[in-house]
Amino acid sequence: MKKKISFALIAILVIFSWAGETNAQENRLTAELLNDIEIMETVLDKLIKPNSHHIFWGSSDSKGFYLLDYGIIFNVHYSLPNDEIVEVKLDKLLRAGRANTYIVKEEEKQKNEANLKKEIEQLKKLLSRFLGAYASSIRNLKTGENITVIIDFNGFISGFRRSFECTPRQLIATVKIADLKNYRRGKISDSIFNKRIKFSKIDSVDEDISIFGNVIKTSLEHPGGSGAFGLSGDVKGVHLKGYGVLFITEVNWRIGGMRQFFLGDNNKGSFSFSITNSDQDKSIKEMEKDLKKLERKLIRSVSNYGHTLRGLQPNEWVELAVNFKGAVGKDRYSKSIIKVKKKTIDDFHRDKINFSQFKNLVQIVYY
Repeated sequence: MKKKISFALIAILVIFSWAGETNAQENRLTAELLNDIEIMETVLDKLIKPNSHHIFWGSSDSKGFYLLDYGIIFNVHYSLPNDEIVEVKLDKLLRAGRANTYIVKEEEKQKNEANLKKEIEQLKKLLSRFLGAYASSIRNLKTGENITVIIDFNGFISGFRRSFECTPRQLIATVKIADLKNYRRGKISDSIFNKRIKFSKIDSVDEDISIFGNVIKTSLEHPGGSGAFGLSGDVKGVHLKGYGVLFITEVNWRIGGMRQFFLGDNNKGSFSFSITNSDQDKSIKEMEKDLKKLERKLIRSVSNYGHTLRGLQPNEWVELAVNFKGAVGKDRYSKSIIKVKKKTIDDFHRDKINFSQFKNLVQIVYY
């Protein structure tokens, strides 16, 4: 997220579309709220940190998004231990010609499952601490909104095999802003507040959500697209009951503008570079064209395949939250939200509206 941004830039709603017709959602993001989200990301990175014995151990690089009429969503990547493989039968492995022939000792499996349950309970305590001690400081949200933390186990590793059968896909914690305010003001106790936090575990991702996530992924990876951006990791989806389905992904963005290099000390030692105004202007224009190409890919994916999300109600949203690894556009945005009602998607699928009408009903915001 941008470290410095003026209130004027945040207050202005910026709309990117190839035809200039895409509507954008009402922008309630103030400089203070953006700063709070950024602070909460760093808090989560410090607080929700796997132990060193975990596979893929490292920083989670948590990301927060503001969703209009819902509140704030934080996405955390967390690796779980992969200790269940305790005995490998080499003779069977060689005969089978496979690299995954192993035996799991039952007593070790039971031990690992018990340790996993303890770890999940510890995560719940940490999430309760985060919501009560830190997230309660956020003041620029409506009473009817929420703060939700989604922990994706084993991060953005595509196709990663779960450690063992009882490993959940996601752990979700949600609390209402009304309860956060009452807790901050001392109107409810610690124990009552903790009971107001709603925890849920997702053991397996809904098939429709999983397939549509792959649709988005394939669209961004498809040959012939712009080389300026590329998918970073996987596409994660979660159903927020009563609101809709949120898909979260990261996109790498190229670095442009470095055109002229000058070597000093007779081509030895350090070097410096300069960016001419013309090069910089050209780079920005190219970047904004590429940003429109990215939009087009995402909106096409939603319009053509969003109807397959059969579990959604007509008034619920299909929403794509994109975190850019590298600032984009002339105003150096780091995130975008694209959203549309399920009814609009179904109307397009049934030929009740054309694509031009569909894209006019898509809401987009960058920040």
